[in-house]
Amino acid sequence: MFDSNLKKKHVFLASADPHIINLILNLTQKSILNKKDVILLLDTVTAKSKEIETSCKLYNIKYFYYEDIKSISIQPLSLNSISLQPDNAKTIRSLINRKEVDAKKVNILITDDEVDRWLSLYNREGKIAINTSALIDENVLKVLSVVDNYIAPYTTWGKPLENILGRKLNIIDAVLPFNVLDYQSQEFLEAFLNSRKRDKNLSTYKVLLFTKPQNTRKVFNIIASYLSGRIEIPSNLDITIGTWLPLNPKGMMLYMSLKALIKLKNLPILLKLEQPVSSEQYALMLHEYDCLILQERGGFSTAKYFTENIGKLITLKNSFNDMTLSLDYGIETFSSKTYIDALKHVINTSQEDEENINRFASLLTKRHDESFDTLRDYWNSFQ
Repeated sequence: MFDSNLKKKHVFLASADPHIINLILNLTQKSILNKKDVILLLDTVTAKSKEIETSCKLYNIKYFYYEDIKSISIQPLSLNSISLQPDNAKTIRSLINRKEVDAKKVNILITDDEVDRWLSLYNREGKIAINTSALIDENVLKVLSVVDNYIAPYTTWGKPLENILGRKLNIIDAVLPFNVLDYQSQEFLEAFLNSRKRDKNLSTYKVLLFTKPQNTRKVFNIIASYLSGRIEIPSNLDITIGTWLPLNPKGMMLYMSLKALIKLKNLPILLKLEQPVSSEQYALMLHEYDCLILQERGGFSTAKYFTENIGKLITLKNSFNDMTLSLDYGIETFSSKTYIDALKHVINTSQEDEENINRFASLLTKRHDESFDTLRDYWNSFQ
């Protein structure tokens, strides 16, 4: 049974987004929102929603299912959705149609995924329309036509969105506080992580290729091309390359082929296979590495965490991630024209590079702090 205490809250749509708990914890830990004023709205009972439900109980986050409120007035202060796709668009449209929320109180927290999908479709077709591969249905189109509030970095995501929709939008120019870990857990692990840094083996330089699994053949071709070329490694240094090849027969065959090439050329290189793990294990894994080579798009939260807390980040020149760091953060990153070039030059870290790594971390922190202030003021404006 719901009572008036559930009214006048900031409601967040959970859908199946893996970042939702992390986001709410970070918003409350940074005092952008008060946890007592936040409610999570789950769509339907699924295995994923049950996981989110368990996390809500663990972190004392209020939640309810959409089915439970269909006949109840909730009148939220704001309705907030990470990303926009058919599932959550259907819920948003329903709540607007029922006059439970005014479209002026709906906020879409934009990610690079939908911007990339919508922009690709717009550039190809000259407009956005119903398209399965772009995750656009009639509900998405309707929400886009009536909602004007979008939380996103303006230059790289907000401005293209205005061009796509053909009108001026209320872009809240801020970076969302996603992170590999929520901030409190990050603080708890900091002492342990720092001790690992002190004990790090300096005779081995470790490079992580991408933040998560990518196309298997693409990964293989990058590493194979690198290994087949001329490689210069200081005599006192070994190299470890972390990669995301799958553990299936195809992945193992490609892995063994790369190991054979390393042995044939007698290279001081070790290949390490990484696999998807929990957030805590992922953070620990990242701290094993000295350098991260970032994919063209996606993995941006990891990239920011790595730059702020760990080491050297290399981007592919003029990629979406490279442009985002340049335009939104003022960071001219270490960038390479190809991934093979990135691997070739990854260990050439000079004193100037070290200074730039520290400067990049400071610029990221500054942008995040400014974003926290912007988001705090924005959500406080809802009455």
